[in-house]
Amino acid sequence: MKTRNYTLDNAKAFAIFVVVLAHVLRDGRYFTYFVPAAVPVFFLLSGITYHHSSSFLNFILKKIKTIVPVCRSHKYHYICFFGKIRV
Repeated sequence: MKTRNYTLDNAKAFAIFVVVLAHVLRDGRYFTYFVPAAVPVFFLLSGITYHHSSSFLNFILKKIKTIVPVCRSHKYHYICFFGKIRV
């Protein structure tokens, strides 16, 4: 069993903090410097720490089973509130 790398966990936590800070300081001068880097760094670190135990096809099917009901639910709520879906 692999041991947990706490340095990567801390780096992900810092990246999340920078993303939140960038949204709070939206109009500041630091926004220009942090925003382009914060999200890609978080995605990179999340990808490094991601471990999948099944095949890619099983992963995709599991995600579809999770996402489709949520999309249907949102569609029905939209219809209930606004009457119809406009294309």
